[in-house]
Amino acid sequence: MGWFYKHVRWTLYAYGGPVEPLSDVRVERDRVIATVDLPGARASDVRLRIGEREILVEARAEISGLETTYRKLLRLPVSVDPEGARARFRRGILIVEAPLRSGGYREIPVE
Repeated sequence: MGWFYKHVRWTLYAYGGPVEPLSDVRVERDRVIATVDLPGARASDVRLRIGEREILVEARAEISGLETTYRKLLRLPVSVDPEGARARFRRGILIVEAPLRSGGYREIPVE
């Protein structure tokens, strides 16, 4: 058993609350890609909510017979379009992709 899982087990005994999973946010030219590590979770146990400037991930998992709850709020450095967001879950890693909100400039008449 890896050190991370032992640490998660100890955290559950010590705090009894949700575990904050490892995550990463990348901003590309036309989209934002967020990855969240959720070891032991299944896609059906992941709850995902996305807004223009944040992503909330909640999940339940079982690690070494212990029930684990993950919770992570990712604050995004740019605004995204929540309607165009997609998510996939593979081998314990959640990947969320969202297009950037087109917030270009507009001309305002001066009076």
